[in-house]
Amino acid sequence: MTVSSGNIPTRIFISYRHKETAAHAGWLFDRLVQSLGEDQVFKDFASIKPGDDFVEQITAAVESCVVLLALIGGRWLTIADQDGRPRLDDPRDFVRLEIEAALARNVRVIPILVDGARMPRAEDLPAGMAKLAYRQALELSANRFDDDSQRLLRVLNWAIAETQEQARREAEPAAEQPRQPPEDRSRAADDSHGESTRPTTPREQPYLPAGSPPEPAPSDAGEPARKGFLALERGEADEAAHWFLRAIDAGDSDGMLGLGIVVLDQEKNLEEATQWFLRAADAGNSDGMFCLGALAQDRDDTDEAGRWFRKAAKAGNADGMAVLGMLALDRGDADEAGRWFRKAAKAGNADGMAGLGALALDRGDADKAGRWFRKAAKAGNADAMAGLGALARDQGDTDAAERWFRQAAEAGNADGMAGLGALARDQGDTDAAERWFRQAAEAGNADAMAGLGALAQDRGDTDAAEQWIGKAVVASDIDAADRLTSPYIFDLRSAVMHPWESDMDDAPDAIPIDPGYFQDS
Repeated sequence: MTVSSGNIPTRIFISYRHKETAAHAGWLFDRLVQSLGEDQVFKDFASIKPGDDFVEQITAAVESCVVLLALIGGRWLTIADQDGRPRLDDPRDFVRLEIEAALARNVRVIPILVDGARMPRAEDLPAGMAKLAYRQALELSANRFDDDSQRLLRVLNWAIAETQEQARREAEPAAEQPRQPPEDRSRAADDSHGESTRPTTPREQPYLPAGSPPEPAPSDAGEPARKGFLALERGEADEAAHWFLRAIDAGDSDGMLGLGIVVLDQEKNLEEATQWFLRAADAGNSDGMFCLGALAQDRDDTDEAGRWFRKAAKAGNADGMAVLGMLALDRGDADEAGRWFRKAAKAGNADGMAGLGALALDRGDADKAGRWFRKAAKAGNADAMAGLGALARDQGDTDAAERWFRQAAEAGNADGMAGLGALARDQGDTDAAERWFRQAAEAGNADAMAGLGALAQDRGDTDAAEQWIGKAVVASDIDAADRLTSPYIFDLRSAVMHPWESDMDDAPDAIPIDPGYFQDS
């Protein structure tokens, strides 16, 4: 295609070294043309007609592109001219001119790492290209060409859709453009101070991109990421990805974090999600570090998980502190667990507060346990609600126990469901007990499985009792058979850590028991 001022602008520009990645550029050009159309893709010799001014055509194409794909091979930095000087050191080098022009226009530049190439460091690039080192890269391998090109196409489709939407808005009369009230914009900026929504789940990697951190983003750079997380909460993954990509272009590591969440949740692509989290972590994003720790924990790689959680905690991430407390508790190190829980609680983390409550309960200090549980419950921690239910039940306050268990159960907490089942069983309501126990057992609660075994045993169904007890033994390190005759036990250490935080004050070390701490208001 010949680019001229009267034509529709070229959308995708492929920048590459002829001596190194010509074959990959050709394959990629054919694939993109097949999917997007020939008028949407520019690749020098394939898009310039005989007789056209090469320099003019290249310049016009770069100026009009939406995305520039910079193909980087293993010798991209070192390929030399006839005098032995690296080509990139020449200000007239076409690859350098292409990328510098695109970066200067804030075009989305995507490094494409060919066959295992590594990202260049900022200090190895000319000043006008330094920002390239901080752009998220995609890989392109001959062995995985179909999968890699499909991943790239998804990103390109998002970018094209975004540009089309922007063009549509700009074409509307200015009078019809909705204006955001200044107070709303201020509030949005306040809401995007860095502690944004994070995933509810989630090794130190051998490679973290080198170089200095990116330049500070403008004060409103967090707004696209905030909108992305809001879209993610609504279940609008494509909309979320759109905003996260804009955040990435603005240098906001929360965009990298968010796109990793989208890729993990929607596409189940663990490898790509890990790369996004690594990029966020390398930019100093403690939530990215936390996610990497959680992914390692999912793989049962406790050493690597601990390393990432410690990095997150050192960066001020209260969730990382709370998880380190849980890990210490699992190792039987109550002192270390207490230190981490206290740091997390001081930062306003409800899981840290609940952990301190659990430690106090283990020491037999019901007064302090109740105070910590109540603070954590006030911050929305369902495990603490269940803990308050257990304390109230031990004190003989069945009404308060039921209220706390119900609040926990309504928040999806299996301990709360199991607690309601235990109360119903104590009251002789076996139907209600079985309903609650089954809900909790479906969520993996070993106490509820033991409770179902007890109910089966009470009605003489020995086979069912043995089956439920066997399941309970598998689901818990605690002998389920002992639970048939012992008081109902809650193991708050089985709580799943989540990233939602609240602004809560730290509680003092010793507080006299408040007779009303079992009350829910």
